[in-house]
Amino acid sequence: MRALCFLGTLILSSAVWAQTPVYIPAVVGPSGPQGPTGAQGPEGPPGPQGDAGAPGANGADGADGADGMPVIFSADPSAAASVDIPLTDATCFQYQFDVDLSVSSDDKEIYIRTDSAGGASPDSGASDYRFATRGITDAGTSITYSSAGAAQMGLTDDGTDGAVGSNSANGEYFTGRIVVASLGSSTRKPMIRWDTIFLNPNGLVFRAYGGGIRASAAAIDFIQIFAEGSPTTTVSGKVRGYCIRDAN
Repeated sequence: MRALCFLGTLILSSAVWAQTPVYIPAVVGPSGPQGPTGAQGPEGPPGPQGDAGAPGANGADGADGADGMPVIFSADPSAAASVDIPLTDATCFQYQFDVDLSVSSDDKEIYIRTDSAGGASPDSGASDYRFATRGITDAGTSITYSSAGAAQMGLTDDGTDGAVGSNSANGEYFTGRIVVASLGSSTRKPMIRWDTIFLNPNGLVFRAYGGGIRASAAAIDFIQIFAEGSPTTTVSGKVRGYCIRDAN
């Protein structure tokens, strides 16, 4: 009987043990080695565009370039015997002079001559120049004025049709452009050309053009503009000179 009771108790205890959970503390082992890096994921979509930056500051202004044709001579003669013009700017390739003159006496020619000594003694020998001038009036009268040996170059003609008038009532005066195309050298003869318009003693419009040289090879550094009969005949007006530079 005792045996049966012990056996029953044992079976009952086993049933109870089987139904009751048992807590067993976890034991953490040492960390394992780090695993390999995973493959890179796909690139994400582009982000939205950022705001525009503020405008940059303006750059500094560049330096002005050299004037390619500066005014280098200015004269306002009043009853002057001549207009004396130095040609001494070493940067000039050529010189250009715009002329607006009235003469004190009627029926006078306008002349030009040169010098190699700064105007101390302008060349005025009887055969120092060679030149040719052509022109025509608004009445159709023409002139041909030239010389293979003269004491000056004539920008007009000394005949009545080709000379400058002095009648202020008719507004007679002389205007034009004179270009010193070459100053000359020991092997080159100085060369000058002109293009003019004026009123003659009959009040007619006269258009003339021409050119000439100093007959001997030499470098010039001076020109002189004057009227026939100078110094008794004088000129008044304006002359402006420009340097056509060899380079800017």
